[in-house]
Amino acid sequence: MKNLSLGRILIGTFVILLGISLLFQQFDITLFKNLLGLFWPIVLVMFGIYLLVVTPKRVTLGIILFFLGLVLGASHIFNLNFSIWNFWPLVLIAIGLNVIFGNKLNIFKQNHSENNDELNINTIFWGTDKRIVSDNFKGGSLLVAFGGAKIDLRGVKFQNSKATINVVTAFGGTELLVDENTKVVNKGSGIFGAFEEESRPSASASQTLEITGFAAFGGVGIK
Repeated sequence: MKNLSLGRILIGTFVILLGISLLFQQFDITLFKNLLGLFWPIVLVMFGIYLLVVTPKRVTLGIILFFLGLVLGASHIFNLNFSIWNFWPLVLIAIGLNVIFGNKLNIFKQNHSENNDELNINTIFWGTDKRIVSDNFKGGSLLVAFGGAKIDLRGVKFQNSKATINVVTAFGGTELLVDENTKVVNKGSGIFGAFEEESRPSASASQTLEITGFAAFGGVGIK
């Protein structure tokens, strides 16, 4: 419930600010018209906050996105002469740090949990195709940014017949496959993105999968 509430608050706040900006733009009111230039900084800040609060294992990435959004916002407000493209060398720096420190930073990399009882996958600027095999699946988390992921949960048995997966997808796509024995409860939210639930559980389905999280400029499909 925590994941759902935070996602809705962030998405709702963003949409309201964007609506206010567009409304005042129609009347050519410069002060509010300039809010439109804060579009990307707000998206980055919101995404960073979400990662910091909801997924503590992604603190490093959350901090980077949060401060990048603040810097770009300050650039727009104070008319500083730089844009998001000035920061592309940070990608190389992040890759170098991951080479040195391995799994400790967990920023731009493909990361699979070795324990199939708990999902913990980060896919950034990459692609993931993984089948889970478990008789005691507990749930977990999935982060996909600027990439794609396909997770096959067919045949998996859940601990106490219920599991929760938190999915965060930005500028990419995520696909979750479930079998007829699994009922899906979709609690995901989207901002210029969507969670599409197309599973077909049988009348005798005995376990429940709860999906939380949010999609920004991307999509999550459950089939």
